[in-house]
Amino acid sequence: MNTLEQEIEDSLRRAPAPKAPAGLKDRLVAQVQLGPVRSRAQASAQSLCPRSWLGRWWPALAPAAVSLACAMVVSVQQMEIRDLKQTIQSLSQSAAAAAEATVHSPTGGGPSETGQQEIARLQNLVKRLAGEVAQLEQLRAENEKLRAQVAAPATSDLTPEEQTAFAEAREKSAAVWCFRNLKQLAISVKVWAQDYDHLLPPDARSMSNEISATVTLICPSDTGRQAATNWSAYSSANCSYEYLGGSGGRDDEEPNRVLFRCPIHGSICLADASVQMGVAKAHPECLVQKDGKLYWQPPQAQSEEKAPPAPSQESNPNPNPNPNPNR
Repeated sequence: MNTLEQEIEDSLRRAPAPKAPAGLKDRLVAQVQLGPVRSRAQASAQSLCPRSWLGRWWPALAPAAVSLACAMVVSVQQMEIRDLKQTIQSLSQSAAAAAEATVHSPTGGGPSETGQQEIARLQNLVKRLAGEVAQLEQLRAENEKLRAQVAAPATSDLTPEEQTAFAEAREKSAAVWCFRNLKQLAISVKVWAQDYDHLLPPDARSMSNEISATVTLICPSDTGRQAATNWSAYSSANCSYEYLGGSGGRDDEEPNRVLFRCPIHGSICLADASVQMGVAKAHPECLVQKDGKLYWQPPQAQSEEKAPPAPSQESNPNPNPNPNPNR
């Protein structure tokens, strides 16, 4: 190293050291501690405001779930209608076979009176079942219409009027579904009675061959009950409807007797296979208790029973229409 370089190095070493800016240490310490605190604050804010996928997608999932339920209802109805059509076809074939066997009897004569009565009974039964199938077709069309209304695109910002209308439509759909269940139960009772000399079944389990599925015994508005997986696991807890025909009787002698009653919608099923929708709630005075049995009495029949007899001319103490005897 030469002398010039040595002198420069010595001058630099003797020069005073620069001072750090005032407050530099405090600023550095504050910056080091501020980062973790800010991260923890952001994590706390995110934990206080969770946003799950269910909260974001429930407005779209709710109509989809209702649409799926309506589709299942329509599928079950189509299966039941197909079974009824097969039953009608088998009854028609049985009636035709019975008529042919009676005509070609060994005696060589025409059909007997008993055979004619049996043929007439089977024909009437076929006509009645055909009418019930038509009613089920109409109910299926109404369910499809309601399903189309429910499947319409819905927004999360519904007005109170729209929410009320949606709830009413859903309740109407449930009532129609309940009516369809009671109609199926009425047909099952009728078929069972035909096989047992018009006697009423003792309970719902006895009609396990006639009732297509255990879900028919569950009202759609009864959310506290579940359908039995099969008839071996069935109990009274798997039925929403009250069966009132366990005391015996005949379906042809008591057509207005109540067999099934829905405690939620008030609909009743009669022994003549007819269903009265909402009667138990709208017109409870039409239900009459006689000898431990419940009967449906139309309002017209009640008015005829309660109407006083017309006064006869013989019972009139004053036959003179003029109230003034001096005239």
